[in-house]
Amino acid sequence: MNNFTTVTELPGGGATQEQLSMAITRYNLAATLGKDKTILEIASGPGIGFGIMANKAAKVVGCDIDPFQVKMGKEYYKGRFELLELSAENLSYTDNSFDLVIILEAIYYIQNIDAFINEVKRILRPNGQILISYPNKEWANFNPSPYTYRYFEIEEMHHFLQQHRFDSTSYLGYLYRTDTLKSKILDSIRSLAVKFNLIPKSFVFKDILKRIFLGQLKPIPHELKESDGELYPIVEYSSNKADYQSYRVIYTVGTLKTK
Repeated sequence: MNNFTTVTELPGGGATQEQLSMAITRYNLAATLGKDKTILEIASGPGIGFGIMANKAAKVVGCDIDPFQVKMGKEYYKGRFELLELSAENLSYTDNSFDLVIILEAIYYIQNIDAFINEVKRILRPNGQILISYPNKEWANFNPSPYTYRYFEIEEMHHFLQQHRFDSTSYLGYLYRTDTLKSKILDSIRSLAVKFNLIPKSFVFKDILKRIFLGQLKPIPHELKESDGELYPIVEYSSNKADYQSYRVIYTVGTLKTK
């Protein structure tokens, strides 16, 4: 099994304020969709977003394939949330168990994507939903992560979900500005790093570079709070959106059709 700890934002690691805000935005969207509902987070890691979702949801459950991260989460939460070691392609939950399934910045690590979505359909209740967040691979400075199998373009994701009986809507997040001196300098550095394959493969070495170019980092908490950052605006995607490539993050919400 791949060592996903090297590509996961783990408690105690360093993060920019931007990173924390992006994570809070993801979990706030999940909490809004899951208000008074039962939520399962697949590939949850140690569950840093459970608390934000639990503020609105009736119940929050998580699972991850990495035993180290599951152990870390269990040790912190001490039974507050159920956290299991499971593969996304073979879930042990009973049929019709959840109102909302979320997978945030992780779907591209799943090898058998059809097995995964079939499991999601099985455990969702009628009219249940799935929330998927993933990077916009059309963004000019996109760089793939290690261990990945497939990155979806936004219309590819809609088609994939449609094939599996989901109606879907997508939203765009984190509009990347290129008109500041800081962004121009960072873009130049990032482009050179990508060109010469100098992007570090783990968060440890990425932290070192971020400290050099961005300054002091904040420790990632075991449990995020909304006060740890700000909510970034998201806008609904339309096929004629001219500035689509300027957004770094895509959020796709699928609703399971009853027939």
